[in-house]
Amino acid sequence: NSRGIAWFDKGDTDRALADFNESIRLDPKNITAIGNRAAAFREKDDDDHAIADYGEIIRQDPRNARAFFKRGIIYTSKGDNDHAIADFSA
Repeated sequence: NSRGIAWFDKGDTDRALADFNESIRLDPKNITAIGNRAAAFREKDDDDHAIADYGEIIRQDPRNARAFFKRGIIYTSKGDNDHAIADFSA
């Protein structure tokens, strides 16, 4: 996960994603790696995968306000205001 962050900070999103995927493969409950992967997907304009990752974080931790907020931001950018309002209200 740490190396993925370094790749992400260098602007190499593909390598970052590979490292985040490996971190998640090794520990599917690694919410930090899932959140980092969501950010990388967002950087690549892959909103659907980012939404899915934030959804996984919420499934594992239903009180994770940051995941609700970040997913709500994506829904807002997609014009899906109903889902955004639901996430911002959680």
